[in-house]
Amino acid sequence: MTDQWAITVEEAGQRLGVGRSLAYALARKGSLPTVRLGRRLLVPTEAFEAWQRRQTVNALVATIRDEEAARR
Repeated sequence: MTDQWAITVEEAGQRLGVGRSLAYALARKGSLPTVRLGRRLLVPTEAFEAWQRRQTVNALVATIRDEEAARR
């Protein structure tokens, strides 16, 4: 957890382990939570951390479903 209210899209990409282009593509698509302050596009840290948790849960659920489907 961080004391920062928001991070840049590039910093969010670094935390995710993806490049700058993919991070901005996620932001543009609306997948990554962002806010605009003037000309700056920022990612609120609390929203980003919640988004990361949801992505992890969704990935786990998809894996479980795939495993169950393979057993049938």
